Amino acid sequence: MSEQGDNVVITPTARLEIFGFQPTSAEVRLIARTRSWRVSRSIGSLALCWCIIPVVGLIPPHIPWALGAFIAGIYFSRKYATEHFTLMSMQGSCPNCGNSLEISKVQSLKTPHPMSCNRCHQQVLLYVDE
Repeated sequence: MSEQGDNVVITPTARLEIFGFQPTSAEVRLIARTRSWRVSRSIGSLALCWCIIPVVGLIPPHIPWALGAFIAGIYFSRKYATEHFTLMSMQGSCPNCGNSLEISKVQSLKTPHPMSCNRCHQQVLLYVDE
């Protein structure tokens, strides 16, 4: 484990699964997001988007821009409020064909986290033991 700001980087056990095939192990690096991080990001994104509504509302056509900022505030607020873990990286092999799978783009971890194999084009599910 290591520290990144006020959030902890963890490396729990994980597995890659495809229905009908033997699961394979995967190495993951996650950032466990604290409640204070989730609440501050959620409120901050909501406030930012909703504060720009009067500004973007001046651009014709007025209603679509204001409505877009309103909906974006709700979307980003919910996105940050539900992000308990951030996936930093993942390395493993496809349970079907054995192809090396890798994620290096930082993204929110879903449960299970879907991805596809570049070689056999199967949908692979990443399960992380928390």
